[in-house]
Amino acid sequence: MFKLLIHKEARPWTPTDREIAMLKRAFDLPNTTLRIIPRRLIPTFHPQTTDPFAYEFRAFTRGPNSYVFVDGTENRHSIAWLMAHELCHVEIGENEFLRDKFDAMTPPNLDPRSDRFHALDPEERVCDERATNLFGTTFDRFWWRNEVKKFQKKNAHRGKWQLHR
Repeated sequence: MFKLLIHKEARPWTPTDREIAMLKRAFDLPNTTLRIIPRRLIPTFHPQTTDPFAYEFRAFTRGPNSYVFVDGTENRHSIAWLMAHELCHVEIGENEFLRDKFDAMTPPNLDPRSDRFHALDPEERVCDERATNLFGTTFDRFWWRNEVKKFQKKNAHRGKWQLHR
């Protein structure tokens, strides 16, 4: 069973108890920690990203650690879906055979933060499918891009730092 850490500012995006129970049944990952964190804190956990509001990504996994970033582009259900997606990456990373196979199929010369990479990468597609199968609906990158556009349009009159406090 994975460990779930939720930043106090991210609590409104916490998936339901039922969704968390579904995730814990689906993913037996005792050495994994998954964190739900406000988007404004991305540079703390991903120092290569200096502008957390560029919307390059919404989560990432490194080894047994997954980081999910929240703001007004997300909801409780999209976060549950995203948690399943990231936990799928952890599972693949822990299986040497799968890791090697997916690494061999990774599209060359594409930035892993790009939409094109997410559309073409077999591992991303498998993790999308696993999350969708678990929850019965998709909140994939294309869904999220649409939410980002709506969120930015709705809040265009605000400064980005003011918007995400």
